[in-house]
Amino acid sequence: MIRPAKYSDFKAIKTIFAEAFSEEYKQRGLDIVERINRWQQLYPVIKLLATFNNPYQHLFNVHVYEDEEEKRVVGLIQTSARSKDQTRWHVENIAVLPDQRGKGIAKQLLNYMFDNYMNHGVNRFTLEVDVNNASAIKLYESIGFRKYTTVHYYKLLAKKIGEYKKDTVAVPPGFRPYKPADAKSSFELYMASTPSSIRIVDQKNLPDFHETPIEQVSKYIKEYTKKCNQVHYVVEKDNQVIASLEIAAQYRKLPHVIRLLVHPGYEEINEQLLVFAFNFLADYPQRSVLVAASDHQKAKIKALNDLNLKLISSDFLMVKDNFQIVKLPEVSNESIKMEKKNFKPIFSKKDYAIWKDPR
Repeated sequence: MIRPAKYSDFKAIKTIFAEAFSEEYKQRGLDIVERINRWQQLYPVIKLLATFNNPYQHLFNVHVYEDEEEKRVVGLIQTSARSKDQTRWHVENIAVLPDQRGKGIAKQLLNYMFDNYMNHGVNRFTLEVDVNNASAIKLYESIGFRKYTTVHYYKLLAKKIGEYKKDTVAVPPGFRPYKPADAKSSFELYMASTPSSIRIVDQKNLPDFHETPIEQVSKYIKEYTKKCNQVHYVVEKDNQVIASLEIAAQYRKLPHVIRLLVHPGYEEINEQLLVFAFNFLADYPQRSVLVAASDHQKAKIKALNDLNLKLISSDFLMVKDNFQIVKLPEVSNESIKMEKKNFKPIFSKKDYAIWKDPR
C-alpha cells in the first residue's frame, strides 16, 4: 500500500534514509538523519506550510510503501515542485530497504507518483542518479526517463577555507550586490549561459527570477535567527549582468553552498569569483563548501579543478515528459485488400491522358 507519510512513520523513514543515503549525504557534509529529526520536530509547522503556496510548501512531501502483511514501511519517495506553476516535479529521494529490493517496489512508487501528478497538470518529472548506479539508471530508463545532462559536485574541505582569508580580494569590474531590478538581466544571463536542451526541462521564465515577498521574509528570518546568511552579487558590464554569484553561509551544521553562473563570453572570471566566495565564507563557522557544475560549464569545472576542490560525485539529470501516446487500432490484411479493391482514382484513364498531353 502506498500512502502519504504520517508522523508515526518517522522512525521507519530515518531507518530507510540511514541505510540508503547516509554515505552519499555524508560526502556532502550533511547528516541526513539529523535533518529528518529536525523535520520531525517541525512537523506541525510543516503540515501548516503544506496548505498554502510558499517556498516550503513541499519541504516534506513524502509517500511511503507499507507492506500490508508485515505492517511496516519498507520504501519511500520524496518529491518537490521545481517550477513556480508546479508543472515540473522532482524526485528528491526514492529508496527501498535492502531486504525488500528486487520486488518492484521502487517502480510502483514512481508509477504512483506519475498517476497522481499527471492528472493535476504536471507535464514533466526529473531526478538525479549517480552515474555509477547502473541498476537505478536501467530502472528509470525502462519507465521513460532519459538523460539530459550531467552535474558534478565539488567540495572544498572546511579546514582549507582559512587559506583563502585575506584582507582584500580582487573582484571583476562591475562587481556589486544584486538588486531586485536585476531580475530581467539575470534571466537573460541564464538564457545565454544554458543550452536549450536544459532550458526546455528547467521551464524557467522571467517570474522565476523575481523574489516573492515570502522568499524575502524567509531570508530575513534565517539571517536574524543566525541560521543562514544568503547573499547575492552580480557583475555588470555595459548595462548587462554577465555573472551571478550566490553564497549561502551556514551557521548550523550544514555545508556552505556557492551558486555561480558566468556568461560564456566572460568565463575567465569564474576563478576570481570563486576565490571571493571562499574568502567571504572564511568569516563564518568552519564548514565544507559545496559547488555544482554542469557538463556544459567547462570553464567553471576547470576553475574548480585548478583550485583543487575535490570531485565527490557526478549525477545524471534525467527527465520524463508527460506525452500522451495514441495507439491506433491494428488494421487487418483483409481490410487492406478491401480498401485497395474499393479505391478509385479521381481521374479516368481518358482524363489522365488529356492531362498528361493536353494537345
